[in-house]
Amino acid sequence: MEGRAIQSERDPLLKESIARIVKAKQQRGTLTDERREHTCDPSFCQPECERMICTAPYIASNVYVCRYGSVHLCSADTCTLYASADHNTCPVSGFQMGLELSSYSKHDFRTWRNPTAAKQSIGVSTVPWLLGVGEKEKAFVPPEPVKKRKRAYSRQMSEEDAKQAASDVVKLLLYSHQRRRCIANVKERYKRQGEQAKQTYMKTQREQGQLPYVSDVYRLMAHYQSQAVQLKEFEFNKTTHDYYTFIITQVWDIVQRYHVPLQRKRYENDVEMVPRLDFNAIAVGALYLMRNGVHKRHAELLPADAFLMRNLPTINMLVHFGIEKSAVTKGDALITQAYDNALEGGASVHELMLEMEKLPRPETVKYVQQGSIKVKLSSSGEKLFMPQSRKNATMKK
Repeated sequence: MEGRAIQSERDPLLKESIARIVKAKQQRGTLTDERREHTCDPSFCQPECERMICTAPYIASNVYVCRYGSVHLCSADTCTLYASADHNTCPVSGFQMGLELSSYSKHDFRTWRNPTAAKQSIGVSTVPWLLGVGEKEKAFVPPEPVKKRKRAYSRQMSEEDAKQAASDVVKLLLYSHQRRRCIANVKERYKRQGEQAKQTYMKTQREQGQLPYVSDVYRLMAHYQSQAVQLKEFEFNKTTHDYYTFIITQVWDIVQRYHVPLQRKRYENDVEMVPRLDFNAIAVGALYLMRNGVHKRHAELLPADAFLMRNLPTINMLVHFGIEKSAVTKGDALITQAYDNALEGGASVHELMLEMEKLPRPETVKYVQQGSIKVKLSSSGEKLFMPQSRKNATMKK
C-alpha cells in the first residue's frame, strides 16, 4: 500500500500520518526538541515522509515532518511554496502544481523535481521521492534538457574589498569613536540641563527670600544625570562584527545581480553592463532593514534583529557618523527593488536566502604545537592537556 494523497488539514488521517513519522524519526534520532521558525528545505532541516523512513503500508503520501517538528502538507490547496519556486515545483517535496501525485513516472521528465533546485539541496536527489506506482509506464526516452546560457555579471568590488567596506560600516555604527562621542555629548547635555535647573531653582528660592534646600538641589541634578542614553557603548565583539559583515556582503551580491530587471539588462561580450551602485547606502540600508526583517512569499530573506532594533543610531543621528539620512532610504529602495526584480524574473526565494553555511564560525578552541603534539589551551592561555612525553615521565616517577 503506497498511501493516498491528503488534500485537507481536516482529514483525520493527517494526525495518524504525522504520529507515525514522528515515532519513526524519534527512533532514528532525526527529531530534535529544539523548535525553530524557518522554511523547510531538504538541505537544512531534512523533511521526511512515510515512504522515506517508515515501513509499508503507508497512511499518506504527501505529509512531511522536519527535524524541528514542522509539518508540511504538500497539496494544491495547502502548499504555499509552489508560487515561490521555479516551474511551480515545491522545494520540499518536488511535486509540481497541476500534476497528480500518482502520475509520477521515472520515464517522464515533466514529473521530476526541477533540476535547477538541486543546488539548494546538497546531497539530495533531483528526482522526487517515489509516492506511487501511478499509471502504466510507457517505454520513453526523455529528451535532454536544454542548457541555459548563464551570463556573467560585472562585479563592482572584489569579495575582499566588499568585506572590508562592510566591516568599516559595522564598526562605524557600533564600535567607533563617533558612537562614543555621541554618547558623551548626550551625557554632557543632560549634565548641563541639570546644572541649569539647579541655578534656576536657587535663583527662585533667593527671590522668594528662602534658602535653597540641598536635598532639592541634588534631586534636580540626579533627575537629569540619570536620564537614559539612547546609545550604549560596546566593546568590539568579533562574532557580532563578522555576522553583520557577512549579511551585508550577501545582500550586496544579490543587489549587484538583480537591481536591474531581467528584460532591461544589457550585455557586452557576456558581461552585464550595470550602473554604478552605492555600496555604503546598500550596507546601511541592509542593517536598518534588519530592524524589522524582509519577508517575501512567506520566506524570511533578511532576519529581524532585535539587537539592531535597540542599538542602531536613529536616522537623525547618522549625520554625526558622516552618513546622510538619505542613504537609508536609497539603500532600502535598492535592496527591495532587487528582491522584487529577482522574484519577477523567475528566481526562487531559496536563491535569495542567506547562505548561512558560508558564515565564518568563531574559533572556540586553540591549540599550540609542542613537538609532535598539539596541546589544547584554555581561554586564559593555560595548557589543559599534558603532552604524552610528560605523562610518561610523571608515571615513571
